[in-house]
Parts: sequence; structure tokens; C-alpha cells
Amino acid sequence: MLAPEEVYEGSSADPRARGELSPKEKRAARNKLKKAKKKARDALDSSVDKFAKTKGSGGIKAQKSAALRSVVKSGKGVTVVGKRSNNRRTN
Repeated sequence: MLAPEEVYEGSSADPRARGELSPKEKRAARNKLKKAKKKARDALDSSVDKFAKTKGSGGIKAQKSAALRSVVKSGKGVTVVGKRSNNRRTN
């Protein structure tokens, strides 16, 4: 008489615990996960690059000044550390 697992052989697509996988299957699962993460990361990077190009970046200095202007719109209640003030008196 045969055991149930011998009679009803599962397909290779059946989900199994990580401990039940062979080393080759573990490696394949790991590579599949890495490729999926890389694809998502690359898609995000390409969309960020597209957005940066459409904004018309004119160099790092221009990007920094644009970011500063967007943060400090009116200058009310905002102090930028390391930025020299224009209203300082010189003696």
C-alpha cells in the first residue's frame, strides 16, 4: 500500500516552507526576489530622473537655490543655518 504523498504527488508550484526547499530552489527564490526588487528600484530611479529632467535642472547650485526658495517662500519664521544674513551690520 502507498502513502498519500506517494499517491498524490504535488506539483513543483505548491507553496512550501523555506526549510523544505533544496539549496537550488532557495537560490532560485532568492534570485527571483532580488530581480523583482532591482526592477522596482530601477523603475523608481528612472521616474525620478524623468521628473528631474522636466523641471529643468541647471546644475547643483541652481537646484539647491530652487529648493531653498521653495522651502523659504516668505522667510517668515524660518531660519536657515549657515546662510549669511543680508541685514547684518558691519563695524
